[in-house]
Amino acid sequence: MSTVYDVVPYPSPPRSATHPARYGAAAALLGHPVPALAGARVLEIGCGEGGNLVAMAVEHPETEFHGFDLAASAIAIGQAEGEALGLSNLRLWADDILTTDPEGTFDFIIAHGVYAWTPELVREGMMALIGRKRIAQYFLTIHDIVLYARGQGILCQGRGSAANSAVCFALGITHVDAVAMGLLFERFL
Repeated sequence: MSTVYDVVPYPSPPRSATHPARYGAAAALLGHPVPALAGARVLEIGCGEGGNLVAMAVEHPETEFHGFDLAASAIAIGQAEGEALGLSNLRLWADDILTTDPEGTFDFIIAHGVYAWTPELVREGMMALIGRKRIAQYFLTIHDIVLYARGQGILCQGRGSAANSAVCFALGITHVDAVAMGLLFERFL
C-alpha cells in the first residue's frame, strides 16, 4: 500500500525531546517510578525512517528499540541504515496503527506528532494500542507536568499546529494565546 509519505518523505531525524531518559527524568521528579533504560523495550509509533530510534539504538545497545510506520519506503530506508550500522537491538516494520500488534509490552512508547495529524479512527486505534502495550503512566506523567506548570504560573502548551494551538487556548487547555504572542507557526511547549 502506497501512502503520501511514500511519495513525499517525512523527515525523521533524532528528536531529543522524545528520548526516554528525558521524559523519565521528568517522571522521576514528580515521584513516578521510571523503568531503567538498560534492558528496556521502546516502541515508536509512526517512526518514519527510524532516524530517532537508530540514534537511540546506537547510544543504548542494551535496550531494544522497535518502530513501525505506514510508509514502507521510509521503513526500508531505516532498516537499511540499521543493518549498515549492525544494530541488533533495532526492529522496524511497515504496518498500520489499526492492525499492528507488536509482541510483548513496552517500557516506553514514543508517538511524536502522530495523534495530532491523524483522523479520529486512527487516534482511537493508537490509544487502544498504547493501552494494550502498557504505558498509561506516561500520559499521567505528562498530565502531572502540565498541572505542576499551571500551578507555578508557567505557560505550557502541547506540541501541535497553529490550529491546535488556537483550539487549545479557546477550550482553556492552555493559557498560551498563540495569536497574541505571535506563535501561530511555532512549535512550542
